[in-house]
Amino acid sequence: VAVLGFTTQATAHSSILATLHHNGEIKTFYGTNALSEANKVAADGDVITLSSGTFNAPADTITKAITLRGAGMELDTLNNVEPTIINGNIVLNISETATSNFILEAVDLSDSIRYIGTLKSPQFIKSRMDYISGVPYSRIINAQFLHCIISHKIYLYANSSATLVNCYVRDPFCHNKSTSNFEFQNCVMYLYNHGLSSSIIRNSIIVYPKGGKNS
Repeated sequence: VAVLGFTTQATAHSSILATLHHNGEIKTFYGTNALSEANKVAADGDVITLSSGTFNAPADTITKAITLRGAGMELDTLNNVEPTIINGNIVLNISETATSNFILEAVDLSDSIRYIGTLKSPQFIKSRMDYISGVPYSRIINAQFLHCIISHKIYLYANSSATLVNCYVRDPFCHNKSTSNFEFQNCVMYLYNHGLSSSIIRNSIIVYPKGGKNS
């Protein structure tokens, strides 16, 4: 009976985990704060792999250009794989001189991506997020969103650029219409504001929920 009890506790404890890959070494963190703990010791180029389950967003700002990879943003019924959910905001403040790019893949983020300073060439892949924006007058350059859902808003300040492919996007907006721009391809876009003057739209569906016309 004692052995069975111990096994049950160990299984429950290890069901939510984050695995940090660093220079060929692997370190594992357990529980809902596992992502936060892995982020504290991560370095540029490291990969943090998240199991299915719900994690708290990192308590600290992410300052390293890491890859953060989950099990999926939705239930995979074919393979019976539960999604990876992150509760809270992810805040990025990554040096422009970093030799790697920040990558977020296969997660359901309940809140927002917020960046500080200049965020260069980040990639967001097969993920869902609520809101994407920098603190005032921050920049995001050459951002790529592939097969993503942005359910509230994506906001570009001046001298920023983002490419979105096969995405569902609600309310994309350029703060400076002459120096910030989007490129959309195969997207579904819900436009609440007319903020895409210098952007490129290819093979996409545009919906104006408030009415109006496509100009």
